[in-house]
This record gives sequence, C-alpha cells and structure tokens, in this order.
Amino acid sequence: MRSSYDYVAGIGGIGSGILFQLVGNHTLGRNESRQAQLTDSKDYCKLHIILHYISTFLKGTLPVYAIGRVGKDENGRLLKESMSCAGINVKCVGEDIHNPTMYAVCYQYPNGECCNISTENSACLGVGEKDVDRFFQAVPEKGAGVILAVPEVPVRTRVYLLEKGRERGCCNVASVLSGEVKEFIELGGVEKTDILAINEEEANRFVEQERGSEAGTEDIAEACLEILQRYNPDICTIITLGERGACTGWRDKRYRSEAMEVPVVSTAGAGDCLIGTVIAALLAGIDLFPAGDPKNEAAGALDLGVLASAKKVGCKDTIDFSMDTDNLLTFAGKYGISFSDALLPFFEREKN
Repeated sequence: MRSSYDYVAGIGGIGSGILFQLVGNHTLGRNESRQAQLTDSKDYCKLHIILHYISTFLKGTLPVYAIGRVGKDENGRLLKESMSCAGINVKCVGEDIHNPTMYAVCYQYPNGECCNISTENSACLGVGEKDVDRFFQAVPEKGAGVILAVPEVPVRTRVYLLEKGRERGCCNVASVLSGEVKEFIELGGVEKTDILAINEEEANRFVEQERGSEAGTEDIAEACLEILQRYNPDICTIITLGERGACTGWRDKRYRSEAMEVPVVSTAGAGDCLIGTVIAALLAGIDLFPAGDPKNEAAGALDLGVLASAKKVGCKDTIDFSMDTDNLLTFAGKYGISFSDALLPFFEREKN
C-alpha cells in the first residue's frame, strides 16, 4: 500500500439483526431443536462494521464512502443515520422500494463463538454494477482510493468494483465467505485484489478448492498464500486465527500477531474490527511487517488490529461504539501493552 490515498470506499452488506445465546456449547445440528436466550445485543452487517472502525480511527482525515442499498423502511433509515454519525458518507447508499433492509440472526455459543444467518432476499441482493458506476460518477475525489469489496452483496458486483479500482490505481481490499470462494476465483477476483482479508475457515476453502482436499495438519495460512500467489504473485493476505491471533503474508514476508488473553463476551464482529483497524493503520503509514521482534510491544498495523479486536470481544454488540484511539490506549495499558514509535502516526492523526 502506498503512503497516500484520497478516499476510502466500500461495497457490501448494510443491515442489522438480533443475537441468540445458545444453551449448550456443542455445534447446532441440522435437525436439532435448541433453546436460546434472546439478547438485547445489536448486530450489524460486515460493511458497516469495517467502515465504522476505519472512519473512527481516521478521525476525518479522509472521506469514507459506503456503497450499497437498504430498504425504504425504518431499519434502513436508522442504519444510514448511524453510519453518518460515525463519519461515513452514505449518499451512495440507495433505497430499495421492493426489498427490505438486510436482517440477520446471530447465534452465540457459551464460549463466545458466533455464527450468522442473513436474509438473501434483501435490498443488498440488488446491489449491482450501476451502483458502482454511480459512485465513481458522484464522488468528487479524482485520485486513487482504498477500495473495499466485502460480502453480503453479489460476488460479481464486488469483483466489478475491484476492476474499477484497478483502472484507477486504487488499493483493492477484498473479503469472501467460504461458499463464495469458487465463484470469486472463477471471476478473477484474486488477480484483482491487493489485500485479501479472510478467516482460517475461508483460507482452508481456498486450499480445498485448488487441491480437492483440506490443508490437513500443515499451516493453513501458508498453504492458502501459496495457492493465491499462483494467481497473483503480489497479493497480500491477512488471516484471522481466532484465539490464536492473526497472520499476514506478502511475497516472502510473514508476520504473526498473537492474540491477547482477555475476557470474552462475544466474538461477533471481532474479525471485521481487526480488518477495519488494520486498514486505518495502513492509511496512517503503519507497516504490516514491523522490523525486528516486537515481543510485548505493538509495532505494526496487524498488532493494532489484534489489539482492537481484543477490546471488541469484551462488547456484546458487533460494533464497539466506545472504540477510539484514547480508549484503545487505555485498554492496552490495562494489559501491559506498549507501543513502538512507529505507531505514533496512528494515534496522532488529526483532521487538517
């Protein structure tokens, strides 16, 4: 990623939902009936979560745009209002008069792990190439930006956004779900992506898609990167590993940031928090690959992402609205995490 960009723009799901706390820690079975407690936790879709952290940490230094659709309903109105309050420009979020705003049901196990079911027949399903073209016609910025293409809108639309990003010299960031890997590869998404942000299960699906079998006992992250580099030698991966932290790879460089031992309220949204924080850090000029061995010191963009996700898992909602640089510093101090001088631009970044 180069040092200067003119904007951030993302396309993906915009919606909300509810969260059930399951009784029993075993995986929900196909034919199982199970009791669960309905909570007051707030659930949000992927694009909203990631852009929230980017906008919060950028502190108004760059415009942040959302591209997508909501229904012409109260839920959609409230979501656009929430995004606007976080500094996200929603002028390219259209209103669908035929389909409702996306809604999701999140199931949380007693150990804090979560899974989601989202409505396919929502306004997000109608997000297409015209929405992408409308954005590039509407935004005043003429330079290159950071483009974010994430799930809950059609894969073909996201790949089209990556194509337009390539034409404009943008930094293309993408994410895919396990069930989308085959289509993403076939549409040339890997070749059009600069940074691919996925979890361990999604990384394993890339391996399985190429080899016809899972990675097995070998390093899934390394196996996935090897396969992706056959399509795109310059692709960078960021792979979240749950309670084991996260890792990144680019060309022959590798770095891993270990997870912190913190109380877990909910892991929902933690991976998206990590990615949003990493993107904001990269835009502040922080390297993904810190020099030397940082030990107990946060020294790179991935370290900041892991730190932010550790704070997020203490929040019941999928967006930790208390998150900002001051609260992150306080949280780090509580757990004895210090920062290298290389991270100062992240905390000192202010709007001109």
